[in-house]
Amino acid sequence: MDHSQEYRRQQAMARYLAGDNIEVICHDLHCAKSWLYKWKARYQADNSTWATSRSTQPQRKPSQTSQPVVERILTLSRTLEQQGKQGKAAAIREVIQRVPDAVFGNSIHDAAMLEMGRHPYAVNPNPDLRELARDRSWTVYQPT
Repeated sequence: MDHSQEYRRQQAMARYLAGDNIEVICHDLHCAKSWLYKWKARYQADNSTWATSRSTQPQRKPSQTSQPVVERILTLSRTLEQQGKQGKAAAIREVIQRVPDAVFGNSIHDAAMLEMGRHPYAVNPNPDLRELARDRSWTVYQPT
C-alpha cells in the first residue's frame, strides 16, 4: 500500500472534520468531490485502518470449473454434435429438462430452439429468421 495515498486520505478527512470547505479541500488536494465523499463515507474515528485501500479483486478465485458443470457442458456439446440443426433444442431439453422462459436466436438454424421457448426473441436475425419470426409473431429485436 502506498502510504502517501493513506496520508492524503487522512489529511483530507482531517480538513473536512475541521470544517474546511469541500471544494477548497478538493482543489488543494487535486481530487474529485466524489473521491472525498467516498473516503468520508468510509471514515471511522475508532478504526485506524479506514484509509487503507480495499481490493476490488474477488475474495475467491476458483482455479477450475466444478465437475458437475463440466459434465453438463460436455453433455450439451455431445448432443449438439449428434443432433445437427436440431441440436440446440435437443440439448436444452436434455440439460435443463424444462421449457425455457426466454430463448434468443439470430439464425434460421435457431428456429427449433426458438419454437420451444415461452418467449422467443429473434435478435438481429438473418432474413430467413426475420420472416419466420414475423409469421409466428415472435419478438424481433434489431439493435441500432
